[in-house]
Amino acid sequence: MKRVSVPILFLTVLLLLSVAFARQLGEKE
Repeated sequence: MKRVSVPILFLTVLLLLSVAFARQLGEKE
């Protein structure tokens, strides 16, 4: 595993969390 894969995975998880959070806000409104 390269060290470069770590920040990429972190950013991917952050993106997924932001998308899920946006969907929850959309459902409430």
